Amino acid sequence: MLQTAHGSLTVGLDAQPGQTLLIRGGTSSVGMAAAILAKDRGLTVLSTTRQPDRVAALEAIGVDHVLLDDGDVAAQARAIVPDVSRPRSSWSARTRSPTPCAPPPSTASCASPAC
Repeated sequence: MLQTAHGSLTVGLDAQPGQTLLIRGGTSSVGMAAAILAKDRGLTVLSTTRQPDRVAALEAIGVDHVLLDDGDVAAQARAIVPDVSRPRSSWSARTRSPTPCAPPPSTASCASPAC
């Protein structure tokens, strides 16, 4: 979990002090590790949870803003960080990989077995 979180913050996102990070699935082990490491790097951390009883756990590890995932996390995040027009990338503790903000992949089919 630490390697996944650290690699995603450093290699995947090149997270820098002063930036803001939104962690989806924040109460997972990888999400919590990412929050702790991000705070240590000087980032402002927003983190989601679906369970109100886990808010205190996220606050205890230093998360700046806990968002209850009610299906409209984007609106909650924009209310906290209104000057963000579009993030350069997003990271989900559930997928454990950085995802560049890009248009959806084309619908062209691939004949290779690797696809």
